[in-house]
Amino acid sequence: MRRPVSLLLTAFVVSACFWVGAVAWSHGRAELWSRALWRQCQSGPEAVVDFTDLGPSGWDRLYIFHPYTPDSSIYEALGYHWPDADRTNIGWNDGVNLVVFTKRGQVEGWFEHPRNRGDLTRVASQGGYPREKARFVVALDQENRLVLATHY
Repeated sequence: MRRPVSLLLTAFVVSACFWVGAVAWSHGRAELWSRALWRQCQSGPEAVVDFTDLGPSGWDRLYIFHPYTPDSSIYEALGYHWPDADRTNIGWNDGVNLVVFTKRGQVEGWFEHPRNRGDLTRVASQGGYPREKARFVVALDQENRLVLATHY
């Protein structure tokens, strides 16, 4: 009788470790993308930030959402209910922008980017950007903060 219990317990532990590892890896990957974006922004005014250097391989559309974007607006922009939208802080946190990469209409990756490491609010767009147009120019706002201001 102990053998089935120990097998069940082992299966549970292995599953839990896999799930925790997947979540940690996903979060780590998102942090790497955010840091890479910050490095591009730090090049200063007039630098070009190229999102093709970021995100998962093969993505074909980029969405940038501004602070306080409700989940319903994210679903509308993507064209479907995205379950991970409720895992983001974008609906209540004015300190982040949400960056979402899609491939063939499905979310392939996403990250939240702190606005104090390059504000993306000016280039947020419900329609998103195709990969070939996902390049922007860095500028300074009236308070000398780095922002993405124009499409390149």
